[in-house]
Amino acid sequence: MNQIFIKNATKKKVLVTFILTQFVYAIMLNITIPKLTKLSGMEIFDMRPAGYTVQYAKDLLSALGETGRSMYLYEQIPLDFIYPILFAISYSLLLAFLLKYLTHPQSKLYLFCWFPVFAGILDYIENFGVVHLLRSYPEVSNTSIILTNLTTIAKSAMTSLYFITLFSVGIGLLIKWLLAKNQQRIDSENTKDNP
Repeated sequence: MNQIFIKNATKKKVLVTFILTQFVYAIMLNITIPKLTKLSGMEIFDMRPAGYTVQYAKDLLSALGETGRSMYLYEQIPLDFIYPILFAISYSLLLAFLLKYLTHPQSKLYLFCWFPVFAGILDYIENFGVVHLLRSYPEVSNTSIILTNLTTIAKSAMTSLYFITLFSVGIGLLIKWLLAKNQQRIDSENTKDNP
């Protein structure tokens, strides 16, 4: 299974997918999400990684109004259906690319490359839940809100685990580089001492 990531983790693929991911994320973060936040005066579901209560969800749906719910459904959600696949691909390839310099191809560390994939899947499930909430308003069931909320929390947890892993791999690479530099210095000094 590691080969899926290793084979595709080239500089070009990592760079292209990362740029595309950040481009879509920037549109959401700077255009669609602020519009919805301004309209409702509340954070939308995606921007609440720790989750939300049933009452919060109902208040948000009400505060958005018909215009806001339509904007959420036809502007934010389409972008948020593109983003998870880009996130899954770009961040799994980024981690695999870095792991190539840290460990061997059979390493179990490559299993962490699945974290962004799982986060992406959870994001899609969350999106379907949000679509259901928007379309069923005002007849929104508490169960639908609770299930969508659990998916939001699970997605956020998986995303956090990924970034902790990415940071740890970055630290590992830095330590490896420092040790290699130190060894080069020692070897250089030994060469000078033993001409």
